[in-house]
Amino acid sequence: MSSYQHALIFQLKGWRLYDEITLVRNGRRNPAGFRYGPCEKAFVFSKGKPKTINQLRDRKNSTAGQKIYRSVRNNDDLVRTPIGKITAEYGYRLGWWQYNVGGRPKNLTGDHPARMDEKIAKDLIVSYSNQGDLVFDPMTGSGTTCKMAYLKRRLYLGTEIHEPYVLIARERLRLAEERRKAKSVRSSSFQSES
Repeated sequence: MSSYQHALIFQLKGWRLYDEITLVRNGRRNPAGFRYGPCEKAFVFSKGKPKTINQLRDRKNSTAGQKIYRSVRNNDDLVRTPIGKITAEYGYRLGWWQYNVGGRPKNLTGDHPARMDEKIAKDLIVSYSNQGDLVFDPMTGSGTTCKMAYLKRRLYLGTEIHEPYVLIARERLRLAEERRKAKSVRSSSFQSES
């Protein structure tokens, strides 16, 4: 079933397609010599407007530091007047997000056939949730979404029926907990020395 068929089913069940993000993975292999390599889609569904939207602002503006002008047409002339603002260095992301991927992952996901890149999961979680919110992944696989939700201080709930993937996900979460605890200990010992 294609991602568009999934999207149509969600809409038929009463969900609103709020946003669609194209995920471009640089370095991804072409799956066949007779078609272009596919991009992936991230669909954002909601019942009404999403509760949280934290748009990522990391797209370099080509006019950064320049004055912003308002254009007004008076009769036949176009008049540009400065509005007192300067273009920010970074603007909001557009509808496609690019990621550099490739090579064998250095974590426990190597045996999963459809790995999600941690940066993609993190960016989606940060965009559509706040700290303390619940992030649910109904097909957890190797646990990437749950791990990144935990590291970004969200609650998480994941379900998976394939036992080997459950074991991988649990181990990744255990390692993430150790990492966060070690970071917290380092941070608190630095503060006590100050």
